[in-house]
Amino acid sequence: MRILVVEDDFVSREIMKEIIEKNVYFAKSGKEGYDIFIKNYNKNKFDLIFLDVMMPEMNGLTLLKKIRSYETDFKTKIIMISALDDIKTIKEAKKIGCDDYIIKPIEPNEIREIIGG
Repeated sequence: MRILVVEDDFVSREIMKEIIEKNVYFAKSGKEGYDIFIKNYNKNKFDLIFLDVMMPEMNGLTLLKKIRSYETDFKTKIIMISALDDIKTIKEAKKIGCDDYIIKPIEPNEIREIIGG
């Protein structure tokens, strides 16, 4: 399974690194995440993407829209991760096309369950 984690928070990235050991790419901003997604789309698509909502350069909702509009023949599973727990943000993310929404702090067992490990 190939995984992309787009997360600007250092602690959250480190937790994810401990949980996901293989075939994982990390990005510190929405723009960097989009660049990695595009670079890999035609040759080695990601099976799963974790997206933070609040990030510099491009927020997670904007990145989610861009990914969903770019995909033509494959729908990547996308999980939003955020400290934002307001219904408006969650509904917007679901409307745009996220598969699930996790509220921080990150729970390792929840991540393991999502990736099947």
